[in-house]
Amino acid sequence: MDPSTIEKLLKGDGWPYNRIEDKPLWQTGIKTSSGSFRIFITLTEHWIFLQMPLSIKVKEECRLGLYHHLLRKNFEMNFAKFVMEEEGTVSLNVEVPTENMQGSHFLDALNMLSSYIEKYYTEILTVSQNIREAQNSLGAGEE
Repeated sequence: MDPSTIEKLLKGDGWPYNRIEDKPLWQTGIKTSSGSFRIFITLTEHWIFLQMPLSIKVKEECRLGLYHHLLRKNFEMNFAKFVMEEEGTVSLNVEVPTENMQGSHFLDALNMLSSYIEKYYTEILTVSQNIREAQNSLGAGEE
């Protein structure tokens, strides 16, 4: 997988994109019923990283509940994982090795991000802002 292949795949599948400077870094995005989301694509020698940052300001009192909620969602998902950084920022990420990678794998990764954000964004936003939902999330699965 090389930069020209990524650009050809994005263009061919109708993904608008911008290449960031002369680096192997691109920005594209999607619009869903929940809003618009940016996707950053980084190519290294052995990996392609896709990161969709979520514009969510996590309330401090909801952080632990959201953390547990994201762990449960990660268990349910394949191929993509939610990440919560120390400062509370949340993103949905996919990491794909470039060895033996075909174009369809790259496009599957983009489509997977779109599918999961459509499915989970509203509940993640709710848990990140609502202390009752965050507390409920802490108790979920303990039966």
